[in-house]
Amino acid sequence: MAQSSLLKYCLKSKATKISAVAKKLHLENTFLEKSLHQLDQNRQTPVWIDIDLELKDFIYKYLIEKRKQYKEKKFDFKSLSCLLNEGAFELLEKKKLDEEVGWSLKDLEFTHSLLLWHIATDILYYDQRRRYPQGSFSTHCRISKHVSDYMMHLLVKAPFMLRKGIGELRYRDTCREAVNFFNQDMRKKGVRLAATTLLAIDAEYREFLNWMKGQGQGKSVFFGGSALAMRLRLLSRDEYRRVDEEEVWEIISCVWVEMLISAANHCDWKDHKIQLRNGKELLTHIALLMAHLGLSKHIRMTDLPPQLMAEEDNYNPPWDWAELDRLAYYLA
Repeated sequence: MAQSSLLKYCLKSKATKISAVAKKLHLENTFLEKSLHQLDQNRQTPVWIDIDLELKDFIYKYLIEKRKQYKEKKFDFKSLSCLLNEGAFELLEKKKLDEEVGWSLKDLEFTHSLLLWHIATDILYYDQRRRYPQGSFSTHCRISKHVSDYMMHLLVKAPFMLRKGIGELRYRDTCREAVNFFNQDMRKKGVRLAATTLLAIDAEYREFLNWMKGQGQGKSVFFGGSALAMRLRLLSRDEYRRVDEEEVWEIISCVWVEMLISAANHCDWKDHKIQLRNGKELLTHIALLMAHLGLSKHIRMTDLPPQLMAEEDNYNPPWDWAELDRLAYYLA
């Protein structure tokens, strides 16, 4: 599974040098600067990690729960879209967190929310690494980080697999604002110091002040993501809510899996086929598993074969993640 971190990329020397040269030559926010950043991003070799059993099990159980909810609605096809696309916000509503952080999901373009939550996840993850350098991370923390970085990889390398919008433009503007914010000390000491600094500033005020001065970087969500990180962190420090840090990570991991499901639901099969030229793709695995469970707008539910009717409630179809190389058969 490929990984990409926006904060790490923006702290690298090439990204900062491109922006510095563009500023010196008065070429900021021009086509040339954007093209150089895009070229640099395309040349980046993605980091690859194995999809461990924890992540597989978490996704599978999450989708099984989705199917149970679909069954409770008597497999009403009209309810499927809401079930697959609005689950993240509904999760926050159930947790009574929609007032604090619901703005990051409600009525926003998909890639807008993706960038907000990616920045927030990165900040919280690296701040936790700074606070507990020798400590181990919980399952939900690791899942959040891995899925977040995977979705960012798709936005950078395979945006056609995500919902149509201005995600690429928003990503470039966010990178530019991040590069302008990071100072030399942060670049030397790395992403942990940058994450801690972002949690220490009043990001919402900074974003508003830049907007008033006309200094905001177009469609950037850099300070918006920082503000979201602060809101999420404060949840575990609110004595009235009694939400500990692990519960916050559980919420974040569920939001990311909801985004993963929504992306898989919207990605067309022809786009899956195109991406397979570069090797197997997690999003394609998820889409196939969803289709297998009837959680797809391209699949209609039918009755079970007679031989399985007797064991309907206990029927658990075999699913081997390692043998999903027959996509051509499914698409035929």
